[in-house]
Amino acid sequence: MNGMVFEISDGRGRRESMVVDGGCASIGSASHCDVRVAMEEAGPEHVRATLSDGEPCFEVLLDAPAVTLDGVRLNPGKVARGHELRFGQTRLRVRAQAQAGTAAAQARGSALRSLWLPALGVSLVLALLGLRALRRAPAEEPPLGAELSLFSELAPSCPRREPQQALAFAQQQQDLAETKQERMPFVVEEGVAAVDAFEMAAACFRSGGAAPLAQQAAASAQRLQRDLEDDFRARRLRLSRMLLVEDRELAQTDVAWLRALLRGRSGPYVSRLDSLALELGAAEAP
Repeated sequence: MNGMVFEISDGRGRRESMVVDGGCASIGSASHCDVRVAMEEAGPEHVRATLSDGEPCFEVLLDAPAVTLDGVRLNPGKVARGHELRFGQTRLRVRAQAQAGTAAAQARGSALRSLWLPALGVSLVLALLGLRALRRAPAEEPPLGAELSLFSELAPSCPRREPQQALAFAQQQQDLAETKQERMPFVVEEGVAAVDAFEMAAACFRSGGAAPLAQQAAASAQRLQRDLEDDFRARRLRLSRMLLVEDRELAQTDVAWLRALLRGRSGPYVSRLDSLALELGAAEAP
């Protein structure tokens, strides 16, 4: 399968694994990028990653902030091969998805060849049991239900009635929303909280008579909400596909991401994710 696996870590110890399908991925702080990096460490669209002969290649599009590849600074306009990008305190370890599968298969083959026949039989039985657990997952997902909507359809009202207080509270919510949006690449549920804060900022800017600022905050909420809903649908579809092709590693990643986004919710779909997490050994998302 053609794609790239990104292992992301930051200076605060947070780690995330994600997969970008296809042979090209954009990396930067903008919401449309395939891989998001904090605004203080990357430009809107900072690096373009591609696959060439099964190896990741990178092209820097902006002069600053500086980006290193395997410890060497990348200059704009030059394409280089490598595996570890660094944006400030953020590290991105990149590998081709197909290569990862091939390497894992080779490692398993070498290990099996080194075992005696009885041990080989036990290993095969355990492997079959693991595959059987995956096949038990239903082909069709339970319905999400209205209670699992990521966002409320009701617009919030500003809790501050006096105009100056409303404006001050709106700015606090705007700052909070931007901070949470920056944390979203590492803590996905912060994106939902950021949308709520942007909408509250818009409501309070309107109450304070600052219509242009209200429009900007509302637009930010709509863009971020659209991105999260698109990601939510894409992850659900990819999880179904990964279960069908028995790719446990990517299924674990998507289960962890979906459980984090739906944390605190309940329903058939959440119960199914909990069951898959036990079967796949999926770790909790940061």
